[in-house]
Amino acid sequence: MEVIPLKRNLYDRAKALGLIEITLNFQGGSDEGYLDVQINHDPNHAAVELFAELASPVNWTMRKEAEDNNSPQWQSYQAWEDACRVLRNDLESWAWSVYDYSGAGDGNDYGDDITYNLDYGSAEWQEWFMERSYGDHDLFENIIDTDPVEPEPVAAEPKLRGGQLPKEDE
Repeated sequence: MEVIPLKRNLYDRAKALGLIEITLNFQGGSDEGYLDVQINHDPNHAAVELFAELASPVNWTMRKEAEDNNSPQWQSYQAWEDACRVLRNDLESWAWSVYDYSGAGDGNDYGDDITYNLDYGSAEWQEWFMERSYGDHDLFENIIDTDPVEPEPVAAEPKLRGGQLPKEDE
């Protein structure tokens, strides 16, 4: 699979949000292609630090207060989170438009993962696939029921007259 360069406006938006990696996880094998877009953030970016602070289980009270009061801190976090969600959707639309990925296959899962490293301006492609593997097995003998079975009554066949079925009124 050839890696397509990331569009400049997507790159610029990602960097502004503090992203360091974008991964496109394509999956196929059952005649339908799927795509999951993952984004990784720079832990030192201001919005990411705020997210970590608000998402920490230790700070649930602070998070609840910020949310309930609709504080500027909460509004900033929500705007950042919304912008990340929109970017992820735009990345998915872009990826489907530039990558020809049908997902056709024989039922075994396979995929391609493309990771764009935004700090280094590079990308890495990795192919993966699943194969059927067999584990333990048993052989079962004497699998026919030995209980006596009553024969089913056989319906009487109509008598033929000169190779013809009798008429209904006969």
